[in-house]
Amino acid sequence: LNIVNSNFEINNVEFIDIKGDAIDIEFSDGNIDNLSIINTTDDALDFSGSNVVLNNILISSVADKAISAGEESRINISNLKIKDTNLGVVSKDLSNVEIRDLEISDTKIGILAYQRKIEYGPSIVKASNVIFKNNTENILPEENSRVFIDNKMIDHVEIDYSIF
Repeated sequence: LNIVNSNFEINNVEFIDIKGDAIDIEFSDGNIDNLSIINTTDDALDFSGSNVVLNNILISSVADKAISAGEESRINISNLKIKDTNLGVVSKDLSNVEIRDLEISDTKIGILAYQRKIEYGPSIVKASNVIFKNNTENILPEENSRVFIDNKMIDHVEIDYSIF
């Protein structure tokens, strides 16, 4: 599903066995409630320049990113469960992701915040009531980007973010 320059609502939907991104939202505003995405070959939810509120989201078996927020997106999520993905929650390029009640398990990197495009800046993830289980890395914030867990800032990590 690709939504561009629109206002939208998505309610009570399942996406299963998707080739590519399950949902790609570009420069749009909307709400997503009660969504399951299971088994995608790319991203589950990919946001660019969008303002979206999400509630009761389940994402499992994703080849790339469960949540990808870029290009100054503002994403607010309540009750998010992520399992068996490459990357869990990714905020990049001046995006701001806020999450209440987050569980991430069996994922390579749980939360990642960084700047990818030079025309944008660093990003932010704020999460509360977080449970991490069996992830290779729970949190990786780039030097100028910020990740807060229960209002505590996590120290940045020196890695090559260009690989993302």
